[in-house]
Amino acid sequence: MAGEKNEAVNMFQNHPSNPTKPIKHWSIFQFSSAFGLIAALAVFVALKPNTASADEPPVYKLVTPKVIVACGATTDAVLRVETIEGWKWNKEYPAKVELSSDNLLSLDPGKFSKGAGNISVDKQNVTMKFKAMAAPEICAAKKGPQSSKVNILASFSICNAETCLVFRKKNFAFDVQIPSSTGGR
Repeated sequence: MAGEKNEAVNMFQNHPSNPTKPIKHWSIFQFSSAFGLIAALAVFVALKPNTASADEPPVYKLVTPKVIVACGATTDAVLRVETIEGWKWNKEYPAKVELSSDNLLSLDPGKFSKGAGNISVDKQNVTMKFKAMAAPEICAAKKGPQSSKVNILASFSICNAETCLVFRKKNFAFDVQIPSSTGGR
């Protein structure tokens, strides 16, 4: 019986889960597993896109249109994004741009996206064409000149040769003028 007890103690002391047993050396499998995990984490960090912060220098300029919408007419307008030298719009990023306004205007289309194919990219310039119309109620009310704000909510990415910056849910706005529907009387 004493021999059985010594055998059980020896089995415990030699078991890999014994925390008091010193590690003599790593096996090739253990080393390659640890190295693989470190390499995978490094690749994940390297491929993660940078999210742009407010204190970074601007790499783009949003050019908003100067829009005047006459009652009963549709006005064509273009929203542009111009990137600075060395930077370009990331065509691979699923960009989305949404336009919204109060009840004074209707905008068509109100949404732009890579999937919809209504974002035009030409070298460093990006254009989004839309139409603006004054709401019929505003024209029928024959009020004086009015102004409507168009809000822009945009998510996009801009890259240079070394990195890509991701801009998520950026807010912009511009005003649209609706002249007097009374003909200036």
